[in-house]
Amino acid sequence: MHIRNPNSFIIGKQLIELESCSSTNTEAVKMAQNGDAQHGTVVLTNCQTSGKGQRGNVWEAASGQNLTFSIVLHPQSLHISDQFFLSMLTSLSIYDFLSEYLLEEDLKIKWPNDIYFEDTKMGGILIESIAQGEFVKTSVVGIGVNINQKEFVHPQAKSLAMICGQEFDLREMLTLFLEFFTRRYRQLENLSAKSLHQEYYSKLYWYDEIHTFQDLQEQYFMGRIKGVNELGCLIVERENDTKEFDIKEIKFIK
Repeated sequence: MHIRNPNSFIIGKQLIELESCSSTNTEAVKMAQNGDAQHGTVVLTNCQTSGKGQRGNVWEAASGQNLTFSIVLHPQSLHISDQFFLSMLTSLSIYDFLSEYLLEEDLKIKWPNDIYFEDTKMGGILIESIAQGEFVKTSVVGIGVNINQKEFVHPQAKSLAMICGQEFDLREMLTLFLEFFTRRYRQLENLSAKSLHQEYYSKLYWYDEIHTFQDLQEQYFMGRIKGVNELGCLIVERENDTKEFDIKEIKFIK
């Protein structure tokens, strides 16, 4: 394990680099619980053997070819009902970062936590939080972004190198991303939640468009995404009603 201070930002000032681990989120949660990770600590690895995704999925990442890391946050006065703001600001940070290399109109944030280039997945997040009373004591933000990997098992995955036709320095990419994340996190600290909502919606995949979805009963229906509520549930307008769906309650079809 190596501990370094790569830059002057609070986010990423302490960088803990692991040669390999099952999941940076798992390691970061342990460190946070043991008091070994200050606010803004980044846990990074080149080889993640069982990276976590939503719905119990495993994040596919070839060793040493992508960004796979977790950020430990100790928010001040973030109510548990507002923690989806962390998901929004993280998604926007990845969007900002990729926009340095790709056209913005080709990038979208797919609810709840994926970043898409056209209709292919380039990145994702998984946030695990520890509450203390009504407030978030600690959040571990796990982030994976496809950078240099050229081959994927999943046909809908794509990397920056595949699109741009060149490889990138992962350490430089991490430093750049942390700059964008720091700016977005300051929006949350400065109570600019409304502006986060507006930007998130403007970049949301399928927002205000009619598409086909599937519910828990495996029933297909046509609907239009109208937003996300304060708990992070997707608001979908259907033919006869408007319904809110949690993460595991709805699938995007076409």
